[in-house]
Amino acid sequence: MDDLIIIDEELQMDIELQNKLDMACKEDGMEEISECIPPLNTFDGRQKRADSIIDLPPLACPDNMSPRRKTIFVNKATLSADPILEADKCIVMVIHEREGNNLAFFRLTKDTSWTYVVDETLRSLQDVVHVGNKFYVVKEMGTLFSFDITSDQSISDKQLVAADTLECFQKSVKTYVVVLDDNELLMVQRMVEFDDGGRWTNEARIFKLNFDMYKWIVTETLGHVALFLDDNFSISVKASNFSGCLPNCIYFQL
Repeated sequence: MDDLIIIDEELQMDIELQNKLDMACKEDGMEEISECIPPLNTFDGRQKRADSIIDLPPLACPDNMSPRRKTIFVNKATLSADPILEADKCIVMVIHEREGNNLAFFRLTKDTSWTYVVDETLRSLQDVVHVGNKFYVVKEMGTLFSFDITSDQSISDKQLVAADTLECFQKSVKTYVVVLDDNELLMVQRMVEFDDGGRWTNEARIFKLNFDMYKWIVTETLGHVALFLDDNFSISVKASNFSGCLPNCIYFQL
């Protein structure tokens, strides 16, 4: 079995792969939806059109927050459906830093303002993705919850999907959830160290979710897949589809 490759760098890739990443981590024709909201993930195959701009109301940043902090007020944003082709089904879900990495959501064709989720179990979150008809959120230690959004703007069917994978640790940890083949979930726990103003990956652990056992299962290989992970995006690609992209490799953006 080939060893997993971990790369920390400012990524230099061919234009096709860069375009795929741009679809995941850039606004892709959207207007600035809020001074606090980072790029949203978009949908493969959707071409930019004149009507491909969506408008969202601003999130409520604290009054005493500095301009620099406002630019990173939202850690992650994701969509439940294509905002143009399936606007009635599209929910924008964000992790924001107001009172500690909580959730807020906006239903494109139904809401006029953000709904802020008040739930003690859904705090201090690290990542959020949408798979099937559910949102999945993960905490630093690996705890994974799933839930849906009801027609009356509330969380429904919340479920503890998988428990912690870390009991204690000495290093700083960043935890990502990655969608694989549209119906599988991977979790990557990145142990990082800081020096000279930068951060470096000391270790990375990979888990695959066993939906039947409600458990994270350790996996040591990604096979033909490569992962691209940053603070506000996490995607998987088939490495052979892109020149210069290595299989069984995790690219961490500096």
